Amino acid sequence: MRGGRRAYNPEMASAADRSSREAPASDPLVVEAIPATQEALRNALETIRNSETKLRQVIDTIPTLAWCNLPDGPNEFLNKRWHEYTGLSHEQSNGWGWQVAFHPEDVPPLMEKWRELLASGEPGEMEARLRRHDGVYRWFLIRVEPFHDEHGQLVRWYGTSTDIDALKQTQEKLREDEQELRRITDAIPQAIVVLDPSGIPLYANQATLDYTGLTAKDVVSPRFRERMFHPDDLERIKEQFSAHRFVHIRDWPLSSRVSRVTFPEPDVGPSPFDNFVPRIPVSELEDN
Repeated sequence: MRGGRRAYNPEMASAADRSSREAPASDPLVVEAIPATQEALRNALETIRNSETKLRQVIDTIPTLAWCNLPDGPNEFLNKRWHEYTGLSHEQSNGWGWQVAFHPEDVPPLMEKWRELLASGEPGEMEARLRRHDGVYRWFLIRVEPFHDEHGQLVRWYGTSTDIDALKQTQEKLREDEQELRRITDAIPQAIVVLDPSGIPLYANQATLDYTGLTAKDVVSPRFRERMFHPDDLERIKEQFSAHRFVHIRDWPLSSRVSRVTFPEPDVGPSPFDNFVPRIPVSELEDN
């Protein structure tokens, strides 16, 4: 040290220079990348939120009751029409709360089917009565489809509920009409067998069943004719039917020996097969 001043040491200067270069320092590129990554993440989340909002808006405009459930089953979203129809709020319907809108008798089979779909991951459909906001129950057809991501992972369940109450009422009216028709034909002492246009038996009245000893199930089972007609007559019956099935004619004379059930006492009454004439519905074939 000379005159209070430190003498210059080249080795010490070189070591200080190396130390300054080796000391850790903040990388400006890294510092700049952190806020950029956060901004990209915020933008991605905002895009997802906007997409979900647009999707829900689309679902709200669908002219039917639509909904979205989580992969394990509980509800995530019900569209506006569903809430308007049921009168239930989002809070009342969310999760498993939607069950209260269905008829109590339909909830157990509905949930059983829903559990089957959850286990299989397959699309499906079911029918149930849904309560309207005024307390009236109407039948709905419920269709559900799984949604998977690009890796095949189940992400959501999407479904619709369509009002089929008018169809159900029509079907019930047809069943009632059919039952009434059967009551009428069962009261007729003449043998009546109803066939479809292809000749397959659909129904036989009570006189036919009583005479042959067959059941209603026997009539619609295979080999019905073999159990009813004499074996020697079967081929001729088939030929006669084939010759008349595609022509504009509603009946033709047919004679055949019919197997009769054996009773403890002789049956002395007239056979219900006397003057038996096949009646074939040809409305679908009249233009052929």
